[in-house]
Amino acid sequence: MLILTGRLEARREMTETPIARHFVACTDIRVEDEHHITLVDLVHAINILPGESCPCLVKQLCLYALLTNGRGKHELSISLVLGHGIEARVVHRWGPFSRDFGQNPLAVQGLQMRLQNLVFDVAGQYEFRLLCDRIVIAEEKIEVREKS
Repeated sequence: MLILTGRLEARREMTETPIARHFVACTDIRVEDEHHITLVDLVHAINILPGESCPCLVKQLCLYALLTNGRGKHELSISLVLGHGIEARVVHRWGPFSRDFGQNPLAVQGLQMRLQNLVFDVAGQYEFRLLCDRIVIAEEKIEVREKS
């Protein structure tokens, strides 16, 4: 028989993968305070000007994620993927970077990412993927179009 005496003092922190409620691409993010954030010019397509061609340089593109249900420390990263399905290939990665979501799963947290000097080598469908501990938790598609 095993008899335990005393109190168990050690507390284990819970970890829970956050859920992305929104994941949006835009040209800029303006922050007035933690409760007032403006996403400027939402982006779903990049149109290359007539007479220009790929590769295309985009000086700045921002991503904003609204996350909830997360607990504990996690490694976040972003991948830029060209194509979809079996043909998809990662063309760029950012991170990983650590984020502590605390222990309140009801807390809603905004994650701002400012990407600069992005090069899109070819026209087509691209997808930004937000990963938490190497698991995709959000996707945002962007179409790069050449005009003739």
